Amino acid sequence: MSMIGKTWVTAMAGVGVLLSIGALTFIVFETNNESRLRDAATATQAQSSAKDTYTGTLRILARDTERSRLALRAITADKDVVALIQLLEDAGNIAGVKVSIDAVSSGVDEEVLQSVVVSMSANGSFNEVNHLLSLVEALPAASSITQFELERENATSQNWNVQIRVRFLIENEF
Repeated sequence: MSMIGKTWVTAMAGVGVLLSIGALTFIVFETNNESRLRDAATATQAQSSAKDTYTGTLRILARDTERSRLALRAITADKDVVALIQLLEDAGNIAGVKVSIDAVSSGVDEEVLQSVVVSMSANGSFNEVNHLLSLVEALPAASSITQFELERENATSQNWNVQIRVRFLIENEF
């Protein structure tokens, strides 16, 4: 083989190697690009799924918050201090004891609700006083008994004295 023939073969082999390297590089870059596209699509899908989940959670929270507000309004609406005292006196009448309202104080103001604390006392048989406590505990208002003291009038008496502190939540008018 002549020198020109050898150069020609060498040149062709070099071109073949270069074409092979080019093809291999193209395949690697194309595979890498497809991988990046799949990763981007997966990330976008995950982000979309997370956004849908968050939006759904917000809708549920808004619906539940609206229901909670309606329930809260049902037990605090149209309740003022006079109405609450009337509820306590009515509970005493049902229990068969005379209720005395000893003090009314305003508690902590919150943005929507105001706390009102009513101190009351009553006297009656153990069953009557116990019945009063159960009625006060079940009032149709946002309330809780924060403290009560129950004591016998004297050692020979069948009468009991009770002092009760009830905390009410009412709508803040301001």
